[in-house]
Amino acid sequence: FSWMTRFNTNLCRGGDQSLFVKAATFQTIKGFREDFQILEDMEIIPRLRKEGKFAVLPHYLTTSARRYHENGIIRLQVLFAVIHLMNIFGVPQHKLFCFYKKYIR
Repeated sequence: FSWMTRFNTNLCRGGDQSLFVKAATFQTIKGFREDFQILEDMEIIPRLRKEGKFAVLPHYLTTSARRYHENGIIRLQVLFAVIHLMNIFGVPQHKLFCFYKKYIR
């Protein structure tokens, strides 16, 4: 699914990617929200975009495939889609986190 990072949309920005942010910008937006247990990257990215240019670097990053091996590719992507939909529909953070802990190993 790494090919999805080519799309310039917030939906393709989180998860097993890296964010490189200047310290001054991070301080300006007051960093990550401490009350977020899950999807903290999805919350911070729109705030970063408002502060200036946002670019996806054309380089690869190696991340752990453990969750994909333990949960299966399709199952994990479906669960992540469900979590995103729950978030869009306003499900509170603690319930999103409980869902994540219950269904994702």
